[in-house]
Order: sequence, then C-alpha cells, then structure tokens
Amino acid sequence: MISPRSVLALLLLMAVAAPLTAQNPWTRVPAFPTTCYTSGDPFPEQLEAAMAANQDAIGRQEQINHGLNDQLKSMDRSAMQSKMMAYMQKNPAGFQAYMQAAAQDPQVAQAAKEAHLARMKGFQQEFDGILANYNAALKTTLDPVFADMLRVTDAASNASNAERAAAVSKYNSTYNALCLKWIVREDFPAFLTKFKGYMVGIYLPSLDGQTAMEKTALEMAGINTSEYQPTDAMQAVARHMEYVRAAFGLRQAKPLGPS
Repeated sequence: MISPRSVLALLLLMAVAAPLTAQNPWTRVPAFPTTCYTSGDPFPEQLEAAMAANQDAIGRQEQINHGLNDQLKSMDRSAMQSKMMAYMQKNPAGFQAYMQAAAQDPQVAQAAKEAHLARMKGFQQEFDGILANYNAALKTTLDPVFADMLRVTDAASNASNAERAAAVSKYNSTYNALCLKWIVREDFPAFLTKFKGYMVGIYLPSLDGQTAMEKTALEMAGINTSEYQPTDAMQAVARHMEYVRAAFGLRQAKPLGPS
C-alpha cells in the first residue's frame, strides 16, 4: 500500500510543475485572407489584435495557475495530509488513477518531450524551405517581368500608353498568380493546416494525462480548481499565429499602377 507520506511528496512535487493545456483558443485566429494585397484588408490588424489577446490570456491564466500552486506549496503538511486522506476516502478511483499516472517512467515523458521539440524544429525547417522556394519563384518568374515593366515604363521609353499599361498589368497578374498559389491557396496554407493538425491531433492530447494529474494534485489538497486551466493550447495558437503572420505578411500592399 502506498503511504500517505509518499503521496504527500508527490503533491509537493506537482506544485512546481508547469501548466500544460487550455480550452480551445483556436477560435481567436481570424479567417485567412483570400486576396493578395493588404491595402483595405482588415486581416493584419485582426491578427495583431488576436495575438495580443492570446498573450494577455496566457499571462492571466499563468498568474492564476501560479497562485493555485503557491497555495499548494505553502499549505501546512499536516493539513495537506488530512485533506489528502479525505480525498482518498471520497474518491478512491480518482486517487488510484492519480497514483498510476504519477508512477509513469520519467524517461517516457522525457522522450516524448524531446520528440516534440524535434518535431517543432522540423516544422520551422519546413516553413523556412517553403519561404526559400517562394523567394526563388519570385526571382525566376516575377523579377524578369518587373525588369521588363521598368524598361517599358521608363520616361525615356518610346512605348505607347497601352504598352505601358500592359506591362504593369502583366506584372500585377504575374504577382497575383504567385501569391494565390504560395500564400493564399496552396503552399503556406497547407503548412499551416499541417501544423495545426499536429498540435490539435497529436501534441495537445498527449498532455491530457499530465494535465489531469496536476489538477488532481490540487483537488487532493482541497484547493478549488474551477479557474485552473493549463496554457499549452494557447501557446500552440501563439506559435501558429506567428507562422500566419510571417506567411500572409509576404503580400504586397496594393497593385502597381494609378491609385
């Protein structure tokens, strides 16, 4: 039988654990834009506001969680043991589940953490690769069109107004085609979908057991956990929105030509 002293030690250990997940902050992410120009598009401002709101929520929740953990760490040992015994008698199944989770091999958790960090590094490398390919496409496809447009529209050029307008139109249409493919419809959106899918479908669910154990540790000490909420989902959304900003920030302000 596990001694109350052993459980008490586990409770104190849980008091210094970091918060882990949160409830669906993904709704903060604004709908992605469908056009290739930022002028007149509210998306950049919406995204910045969403990022700020998400960071504020993280800060508030971390403050709450730290306060709850401080209650646990500062609790008198005899009082904690008394509350723990009362919890064991009231909820033996919950206590048993807690002890089973606490008995997990720490090497398993460490391996999972390292695998996640490696996956995050891989995502960054993938994003950087897409960005490099997009810039290469601009260089090989758009730059020659831009150079030709400058030649045709130069003040010393003998080109007609129609030819000048056609050169500008060709530049805009070439840019728009590249933007639609890479930024708006295909490459970057596919990456963002993949990143969110990993976070929502794999990483965050993998934290559920640890999250439940942390909450149970507080409840066993008689601490009200109604405001307890780990922050990992909000942190995941923050990283997602950083990628969103980097991708859609590549769009041009407006088409070239008369305003």
